[in-house]
Amino acid sequence: MLKFHFDECVKHHPSLAAALKRQGVDVTVPESFGLRTAGDEKHRQFAIDEGRVIITCDSDFLEMHNDGIQHAGITYFKQLSRAEGDILAHIMLMHDCMLDNEMKFKVEYIPRLNPPEPQQ
Repeated sequence: MLKFHFDECVKHHPSLAAALKRQGVDVTVPESFGLRTAGDEKHRQFAIDEGRVIITCDSDFLEMHNDGIQHAGITYFKQLSRAEGDILAHIMLMHDCMLDNEMKFKVEYIPRLNPPEPQQ
């Protein structure tokens, strides 16, 4: 099963992490490992060393991926593009359906919700 690490840019990472832990998901947050103000490279290296998929809203991680820089997996979504419950459900689905080697060097996008249709 996948293990995760929240990048500090995820606005609601403490509550999301707590919800995931209650579901039995192995997840870390920056504050617990002295990474609160660490740069992206330190988060990436921590995730590689620990075999964790980074959950982030930071497009710099996508650039690292596109530049061929190794990583243990990236789950990306745009900040405030989804409700917290939707993000939680997507991460739980990944956790329940994927093995850690399936995310290595890959990016999983949590899609943005479609804007509501204008009412006439």
